[in-house]
Amino acid sequence: MPLPHAKAFWATAFPADRLLGGVGACIGIALTMLVCVTLLPVGDVPQIVAPLGASAVLVFAVRSSPLAQPWPVIGGNTLSAAIGVAAFQLIPDATLAAGVAVGAAILAMSLLRCLHPPGGAAALTAVIGGPGIHAAGYAFALVPVALNSVVLVLVAGLFYRVTRHPYPHHGALPPQRSRPTGARRDFTPTTSTQRSRTCTKASTSPATISTRCSPGPNFTRNAASAAERRPRLAGRQSGKITPPAVAAARGPNHRQGNGG
Repeated sequence: MPLPHAKAFWATAFPADRLLGGVGACIGIALTMLVCVTLLPVGDVPQIVAPLGASAVLVFAVRSSPLAQPWPVIGGNTLSAAIGVAAFQLIPDATLAAGVAVGAAILAMSLLRCLHPPGGAAALTAVIGGPGIHAAGYAFALVPVALNSVVLVLVAGLFYRVTRHPYPHHGALPPQRSRPTGARRDFTPTTSTQRSRTCTKASTSPATISTRCSPGPNFTRNAASAAERRPRLAGRQSGKITPPAVAAARGPNHRQGNGG
């Protein structure tokens, strides 16, 4: 493979963000396990749970995702583990308890706005984890699940602060278009007929129509016809003689208005 093509391949396959995510996950899981092993005694309950690996993927690979923010990581894992413990204690059948645990965990996380996919694994672990986890009861949701999640989020925050990347990620609000006070909305109809209808609906005043939008051919033609008819109507109402052009068209034997 030529050297330029090799450079392009490696630049596409291993961009800086992917390398950063891999290094961050390595450091995050290692430090989390180190802290939890130091704080927790060795026993039947694991010092670090398997769903935390999936949490590390979200936190370090897609840090801007809503699923990777601190509240979903901590709240989702802890709440789901507690629901899994409750399902195991209330439902004798392990198969049914596993299904209820995961489904109820998804519902609870959605309602509390802490949806986190590894939470489903935490709920399932509480059901099929073994005698040590079953004996721990609801304490399993706090130690080690909640403790693991808190330490992972703290390590991630410190890692992203050192590497100067934003975390937690706050979604930007959509830009709002500001319009000056007193500015009028532009009317851009596609056809002359729509333009005439838009002007008629906007205002019945001719002065307002002329300032708001440019009249189309139909509007100009109608305005001219109205201007021609206006003197005739005014003449008939005031009793004046019919205009000469109209009288010539009617003939000499036709009586003119009220004045003849």
